[in-house]
Amino acid sequence: MSENHGRLECVNVVELSFSDGGRSLRLDLRSSIPPYESTALKLQNAFSIRLSQSPGDEYPYFVPEVRWRPIPQNERADVLREMNYDFFDEQNKPLIADRELVVFEMEGALCGRIVAEKIICE
Repeated sequence: MSENHGRLECVNVVELSFSDGGRSLRLDLRSSIPPYESTALKLQNAFSIRLSQSPGDEYPYFVPEVRWRPIPQNERADVLREMNYDFFDEQNKPLIADRELVVFEMEGALCGRIVAEKIICE
């Protein structure tokens, strides 16, 4: 697991919180399989956050798979448009398309896709 690539399986999302004045999102995760290890992921400078919760589910949200990967340079503008990122320059190019970006995805009782500059494992 690194800041650019990673995957976790069978985790519970036990807390979501914003930090850095709302620019970053922190996810506290706990494995649903013994020895129930905890992991915290900080999605630094989260530019686009799309999360959905399945009806009737409550904390902790069981998520069978969490994964993240860098977005290749030639795909950044398309990924940002898919995420409905609304900040463009005079040439209709997303303002952050030239930065290093990571896409974070999870599927389960809580589903989502987040675009951030970096993911820090704490």
